[in-house]
Amino acid sequence: SAESAAYFKRADDDQMPQLSLLATCSKADEFEAKQTCSKHLGHLQEGHDENADETAFLNDCIFDLCHGAGETAAELAAELLASTRAIGMQ
Repeated sequence: SAESAAYFKRADDDQMPQLSLLATCSKADEFEAKQTCSKHLGHLQEGHDENADETAFLNDCIFDLCHGAGETAAELAAELLASTRAIGMQ
């Protein structure tokens, strides 16, 4: 939809210039990223016996936030995980 396209364009415009794959993530930044990702991804917690794909969502979210992606990336990861779960239930 046009609304979705506008949302993703804003997310890209707002976030992409800040991304840096070469940046390191301090323990404090990693903790904050984990808190933010956990808030959006719900029950997923690193190290629990979850589906490997779901754990990958959490780890990818933490990596993205540590490298400047912002909370929008966590929101998008949660939506992607929800749609992946819905497809898996069919």
